Amino acid sequence: MWFHATRYQSTAVGGRRVDVRCDQCGCAYHYELTRIGSGSSASVYGIGGGAAQRSAAKGSQTDLAKRLQSEAELVPCPKCHWIGDDMVRGYRLGRYRALGTLALYVGVVGVCASLIVAWFVAKGPVNDRPAVPKILLIGPLISVAAAGAIVLIRTLLRGRIQPNARYPNPPVLPLGSPPALMDEPPSGGEPVPQPALATTADGHWIVFQVGRDTLPSVCCECMAPVMPKTGYPIIVVPGLQITIPFCDSCSSRRKRSNRLVGFGVFLLVLAISLATVMAMHLGHDAFWMLLIAAVLISPFVGAAVAHERAKPARMTVADASRGVVRLRFRNDDYRRRVVPKT
Repeated sequence: MWFHATRYQSTAVGGRRVDVRCDQCGCAYHYELTRIGSGSSASVYGIGGGAAQRSAAKGSQTDLAKRLQSEAELVPCPKCHWIGDDMVRGYRLGRYRALGTLALYVGVVGVCASLIVAWFVAKGPVNDRPAVPKILLIGPLISVAAAGAIVLIRTLLRGRIQPNARYPNPPVLPLGSPPALMDEPPSGGEPVPQPALATTADGHWIVFQVGRDTLPSVCCECMAPVMPKTGYPIIVVPGLQITIPFCDSCSSRRKRSNRLVGFGVFLLVLAISLATVMAMHLGHDAFWMLLIAAVLISPFVGAAVAHERAKPARMTVADASRGVVRLRFRNDDYRRRVVPKT
């Protein structure tokens, strides 16, 4: 039997303003909560593809609304550095979400597999049929116990998130945490932190949250104005990408340069491979097999190097659930112009 299904993936990015009043000192402030909702659906044998896409989009919007309503970020009070219990609970809800899905799959699949095995045993040899009650009891019991253990592990991992452990000293915040914002400056106490993108120790990588931070609509190399949402796309998670502003002139110039680099790498890899194969003094058949393999592989190595050099920025995903990534631009002037949305 041939089975075919097309899976559609949809993501939705949104945010809302969260007002906070500190439990310790009563300071009022707010921050921008940003989350990513995801949804998926499948079309079996190409039937109902449009309905599947709409279902995936609706699921992503539902997931986004649920996350914005229940989750939170760890944003300390700008005066006393305390993080409220509601924020801690909300942040914990967003962590290790995949373990909850895994527990559900383990429980459901395990129970269904036990029922199927019991059915086959019941239809099999008569001598095996006394094992059916044991399969129906032990199989689901193990599946549910395994699912419960996964949920327990998730609870323990979430419980280890204790941002106030260093209080009254400032807490260590996760990457991409939004800044605390105040309508009025506080009277006394420490100054309100100004919104700024966090950078790594070397000062070249920036921490960027999709949906909250923005990229200037200028080319990341020559700083010339470009149209919004045009440039070089980089995938963050399936269905979600960041578009690095990159003008056509800079893109064409970089591609021409990197074609030469790729061709040079191809020749270098081919020459090294040829010299290595000749130095091994192999037989006739082994020599030609390795030589043909080197000829076939060398272009791919050159193309990979050229493709990597053509990227205007490098990206690593720091927290896919919250849409937090690290970006490194070749142009430091452009990096300094990237600012968070407040």
